[in-house]
Amino acid sequence: QELEYYVIRLQPEQSIHLYGYMCAKTTLTWRDVMLHTTISMRKCVECGIHAEKLCRMQPDIREWLKIGKAKIDDCALMGPWKPNVFTDLGCNIGELVIHRQALTAKIVIDGGGTFTMLKDVYGLTPELMALLKYTSKDWIDLGVHHTYLKELTDDQWIRIFGTTHNRCEMLEMTKRNENNILQQP
Repeated sequence: QELEYYVIRLQPEQSIHLYGYMCAKTTLTWRDVMLHTTISMRKCVECGIHAEKLCRMQPDIREWLKIGKAKIDDCALMGPWKPNVFTDLGCNIGELVIHRQALTAKIVIDGGGTFTMLKDVYGLTPELMALLKYTSKDWIDLGVHHTYLKELTDDQWIRIFGTTHNRCEMLEMTKRNENNILQQP
């Protein structure tokens, strides 16, 4: 297996942090991560190992998750993997709401998520939109449809966007965003 050959060189402090004084090593491999119960993605990053190196060592984020070496709460560390919160992390729309602080709109977008996918595949509703507490910019970046927003009741609008957002401006911004997307090659 090729993964066994990717080696991260460790500084002495990193080695002690990961392995302890009695088992200190000069390197870290995926095999080491699997064998040592105390080594996790978070612990590696906390001791100064860049996530990019961890991604090269084990490029399949599902492997990290499967053996408990990464958790949903570690999403902020998973940038190089660009995980899809549904297929890679195994979340459903309810878990997206529950873990909304870890699973930000940026993480959803970076992993290939779109408003259409959230709505059509995973069952996003105006009530769930309100619970996610994404900003108007987040919804625009996800590609919310202006026609969808037009159909929201005043109560739904206030719960999702609050009272500070001008509805006409927001509808115009989403319409412009849709036109920009359509014009891209």
